[in-house]
Amino acid sequence: MNKIVVGVLPQSIFKTDDNPYNDKYVFVDLYTKRIIEAGGIPFGLIASNNIIPNELLDMCDAFLIQGGINFKSYHFQVIDYAIKNNKPLLGICLGMQALSIYSVIIDNIGELNLDLFWNEYNRLREENNDKLLEKMPDENIHLHLINYENSDEARHIINIVDKDSILYDIYKKDTINEVSLHSYKVMNLGSKFKSVMVAEDNVIEGIEYIDKSRFIVGVQYHPEWDNDNLLFNRLIEEGIKRKNE
Repeated sequence: MNKIVVGVLPQSIFKTDDNPYNDKYVFVDLYTKRIIEAGGIPFGLIASNNIIPNELLDMCDAFLIQGGINFKSYHFQVIDYAIKNNKPLLGICLGMQALSIYSVIIDNIGELNLDLFWNEYNRLREENNDKLLEKMPDENIHLHLINYENSDEARHIINIVDKDSILYDIYKKDTINEVSLHSYKVMNLGSKFKSVMVAEDNVIEGIEYIDKSRFIVGVQYHPEWDNDNLLFNRLIEEGIKRKNE
């Protein structure tokens, strides 16, 4: 297959331990639409017991972590896999938050072990001085209910503060105006990631892996609402580059 296969992680909407038939996995149409427009093939990744078989990950040339409301083990599994196998990964909204959490916890535990990972995750959440994410006030510039009629009203200005970054190379300008839909903000980053975008209230909007030879990028805003498709085009380009190496 000549086209780039992008493994898309689902949103996990609902689960009860006593009824496995209540599990809900959702793929948002706009993400897959943008991947197809960029020349890629979206490939939905479904977990079993919150883990995605490596055989499925091996079939993918790149990865996309959608926005959503719940973190699952497969988010951190795929991030770890993408970094170690030099496959491009784009995290959007919850996807960026997952990257930030991964970065902090891996600094503390070294290699990914999911039992240790979740123990450390719970420990850090319980410590008031070491929050992983912080809930923002209900009234803020970042949280909107989005539909096709009001998407422009849901935009705010984001500053690209690191010119030596992949995201600056993609946009090639100091500010962008993006659709926003999130009620939590990233508090800390581990040593292997850096913040490259911030909003006017200093909320982090874009992060990257510090080794630019790997395309591991997270954005808090929603580029799937942009018709220019810049981020998705770059994700596919990075996949092509690595596939041809």
